Amino acid sequence: MRVGVLPVDSRPCNQRFVADLGNIYGQIEIDTLPKKDCGYFMEGANPEAVRNFLINGAPQWDYLVLSVDMLCYGGLIQARSISLETDQNYEENRLLLLKGLKSINPQLKILGHSVIMRLSITASSSDYLGHWKNIASYSKYAHLAKLNYKKYAAILQEYKQKIPQDLLRNYLAARERNHNINQKCIDYVNENIIDYLDLCQEDSEADGLQIIEQTALREKITKLGLGNKVVIKNGTDEEVSLLFARCINETAKTKPKIYVHYMRKKEDFVALYEDRSLIENLEKSMVSSNVQIVSDIAACDFVLLVSPFPDKQIDLMFDNDNELELSKQMLDELETVKGYPYAFLDITYANGGSLPLLSKIISILGIEKLSAYSAWNTASNSIGTVLGQLSALYQRGEEADQTANLSFLIERMIDDCLYQGGVRNILNNQLKSEGEDIWNFSLPKRTVQEKLLPLLNKKTDTFLEKYYPELNVGLTASFPWNRTFELDVNVTIKK
Repeated sequence: MRVGVLPVDSRPCNQRFVADLGNIYGQIEIDTLPKKDCGYFMEGANPEAVRNFLINGAPQWDYLVLSVDMLCYGGLIQARSISLETDQNYEENRLLLLKGLKSINPQLKILGHSVIMRLSITASSSDYLGHWKNIASYSKYAHLAKLNYKKYAAILQEYKQKIPQDLLRNYLAARERNHNINQKCIDYVNENIIDYLDLCQEDSEADGLQIIEQTALREKITKLGLGNKVVIKNGTDEEVSLLFARCINETAKTKPKIYVHYMRKKEDFVALYEDRSLIENLEKSMVSSNVQIVSDIAACDFVLLVSPFPDKQIDLMFDNDNELELSKQMLDELETVKGYPYAFLDITYANGGSLPLLSKIISILGIEKLSAYSAWNTASNSIGTVLGQLSALYQRGEEADQTANLSFLIERMIDDCLYQGGVRNILNNQLKSEGEDIWNFSLPKRTVQEKLLPLLNKKTDTFLEKYYPELNVGLTASFPWNRTFELDVNVTIKK
């Protein structure tokens, strides 16, 4: 099988993770738009490079995992704004390319994902955080004012006056453009140009302009009878992993059977930056990846262990750690899943995992049975990565590359838990004390990496000595963009 991947941008979660999952799966060729052509932070991808990649690759591919935002706008960040000089039909003309790909290769299956615009704009610098917050509030109250104008009109007007007019006008124009493209994508599914589509609600909350857009999209999906081909869910950066899983699970015509064990379940729990329950997002992600939930643990291939739903989720990028206490009941119930291969999905916090919690889980269930781990960014991002990893493991069975899986597993624990869960805030405080902007630092990336590595290596060495003392592990870490928000961690296991 050969798969083409057009990622939403150049960050590792979108550009490299799929190669890691492919290495676990083995016997698959994956062609991804080269990193150099994917753009960089505020600079979008080269449109001609994107076009040539798709046209040249289409004859050879069985599947194409495609970011509509990369195709039409040049990337995820570029999808959040609009160039008023651009011809109004530019994006639709870019989308038309998909019809050409189907003409070149009628057997090509296109699995698309397209973003429903987030609540606010990009926080491209610390100075922009104020605008980011005000536009998020504007979006929230614009939605509420449509429901009850008398109650919310004054608050809406208050936020509107805080935002530069050009910035607000651009934000609203981008929303309208993106919504039109998403409606067009649904038409393409109806015409069998796109074979499957995830409409991904990026960072949001319960109220916002996206709710109005989602309602219109859902009505169109229902009217066309496309409920089994188009899913609306939270997330974005996990989509490459999710749809890669769909490729291999669909091709194999078998599904990994997953038993979900919630350490503390709350039906109405909504994670930060999401606008529906975590349980709904987990179930819809399983539809996207084509895996199966089973209620009988004896019938499962993997246990998916979900950390206790917190009373209120905090964001480790902004807030201090406040550890959850595990009750005796939670600990006793873990005995019921002991002995099964398991993945640990840690949604205790947004933007990072809990090392004390991970250590406790490992002490009870064992490190040797841990197949996958995820705790990065939003809850839906974490869900998608772990489902992709479990699918790659399952479909190849004993032929899966266990060394490749172990490398990816350790990468995730170092990145999601050690860096995002602890080291990042130490580094952030150090950079801030030196007058640097952690959202767009001016220092050369190499200089910031030199500040990072002693902190990260110390944590990593302690972790590996405790859990993998027999392994000879090589580690590199770098910043994909000039911000500390994410890291590119590479682990090699030396023989």
